Amino acid sequence: LPERLQPAAVGPGDQFLGLDFTAQYLPACRPQLRAWRAAGASVNLIVYDLLPLSNPDWFSAAGHRNYRRWFSVLTQETDWAVCISATVAEELAGRIGGSGTPAIRTIKLGGDIESSLPSRGVSAEVESLVARLSGRAGVLMVGTVEPRKGHDAALRAFEYLWTEDGESAPDLLIVGKPGWKTEGLQRLLRDHPEAGRRLHWLPRVTDEELCRLYQASCGFLMASRGEGRGLPLVEAAMHRRPILARDLHVLREQALPGVTYFQDEQPAALAQCIRELVSAEPPPCSPRPLPCWRHTADQLLEVMGLAPSD
Repeated sequence: LPERLQPAAVGPGDQFLGLDFTAQYLPACRPQLRAWRAAGASVNLIVYDLLPLSNPDWFSAAGHRNYRRWFSVLTQETDWAVCISATVAEELAGRIGGSGTPAIRTIKLGGDIESSLPSRGVSAEVESLVARLSGRAGVLMVGTVEPRKGHDAALRAFEYLWTEDGESAPDLLIVGKPGWKTEGLQRLLRDHPEAGRRLHWLPRVTDEELCRLYQASCGFLMASRGEGRGLPLVEAAMHRRPILARDLHVLREQALPGVTYFQDEQPAALAQCIRELVSAEPPPCSPRPLPCWRHTADQLLEVMGLAPSD
């Protein structure tokens, strides 16, 4: 091979970081991982959640199968598991028992979009929607349209509001690409009588557009039934939006300002919570710094033993 294509030499003290979740690829790399470890390198994987193991019905058969293979690599070929929340770390520790392999560490993900090399550009559609929201209330949801995200429960609650409260009811804004096992819900979102009126589904937006929508909305709704951390919650808090979130331990763990929690997803009960969200004042500035990506990077370097010495 030409010199520029020669594989890097691996030796003691080197570290591999599996930053992306590559369940469909990593299992095929077992021989390489074993060779690196035999040469004295360590293998570190980021663990975003364990939901395909705890709730396989939320995922496709292929997604569940790939995740189980990836989890086998995590438990057999990895030195360090870096979890994105204490909740995920606790669940992982419970699953691997007292084996001590892999060792578990935790970091917090940031939510300052402007510090993440954001994509730019604002479409005429988003400009029009932002203009509409200058004169009426709109509640934002962010997340792939997949079974666990709770878009179905949210839509039923908004349909209740649109029927009961008439024109004073808020708009529902959904930002998230089409996912799996929700084909019927996706058709309903596209063909709903309120689509383009009080229901707005934007499958793809730039980071700049997302920030504009956070700013234009009067509140943020997270109806998700399971999360590894719930990153959009941090983003909404960064924009000082009132937040209504399902009462999940992993979301309470973040202790963010301006968050109200709900348990009952029945339309009338959730609709009342949404009414209260719409009338809520923006939360005051947080007395403590909210998680930022610089802090995430520093934490990651620290748990890998690579933080610069003072």
